[in-house]
Amino acid sequence: MKNNFRTRAVTAAILVAVVLPCLILGGQWMRVLLVLIGLFGAWEISGLKLKDTRQVVFTAILWVAMAALVFCDSSILPAALGVWFIVLAALCLIPGFVTIDLACTAYCLSVIMVMAARSTAAVYGTADGWKLMFYIVMICTLADTGAYLFGSWLGRHPMAPSISPRKTWEGAIGGYVCSAVLSYIYGMLVCESLGGWQLAVCSLILPAAAEAGDLIFSMIKRHWKIKDYGTLLPGHGGVLDRFDSLIVVLTVFSLAAGL
Repeated sequence: MKNNFRTRAVTAAILVAVVLPCLILGGQWMRVLLVLIGLFGAWEISGLKLKDTRQVVFTAILWVAMAALVFCDSSILPAALGVWFIVLAALCLIPGFVTIDLACTAYCLSVIMVMAARSTAAVYGTADGWKLMFYIVMICTLADTGAYLFGSWLGRHPMAPSISPRKTWEGAIGGYVCSAVLSYIYGMLVCESLGGWQLAVCSLILPAAAEAGDLIFSMIKRHWKIKDYGTLLPGHGGVLDRFDSLIVVLTVFSLAAGL
């Protein structure tokens, strides 16, 4: 456990060193970060089934599609999502290229990543900008770290053994409480653009969304019979393993905060 925690901690420190400046600077830096997350995420989604040249081709298709959906006008987004579904369905007709289960997984994950990217743009459009983004990242980090520590210390009752055998109710509750309380205190001190009731609602709902997002992405991994989406981040797995809860929380935040 100690070696695993040390590896996770070192990787997390490197991630903070890379991600934090992008969060604070916003603008082009944040766009570059999102492009990289989208690219590696597309590669990991493709790699669920494809391991040869088809993975490169499907990654390129996914990446271009997500970029188009992120930047398209909101008025045509529903139609654009429909077209993306049709494109994936058409790709399934190519013999030996994309299976239906991969196409469905790719559609679901790419759409939620697009919604998270659009939510990020909305966050930076507020008066607080990076401070609000840091609030969202804090919720995810505290929920994940708290669940890991409390689960390792007090975990006795499995939460969803068929999905994620190591997750316990003690860890989930500990992570939720840490995230809800500390993020609320931070938001109350720093995030002026969130009204009192909005902050309370977000601090209560988003930690649960973070843990639900982690379970949802774990469920997908169980379906594909893999431990991690990738190996890019030692101790954490792939990009989707590390940013799974953030992707879900960003999507839910837009609704909870009324952005």
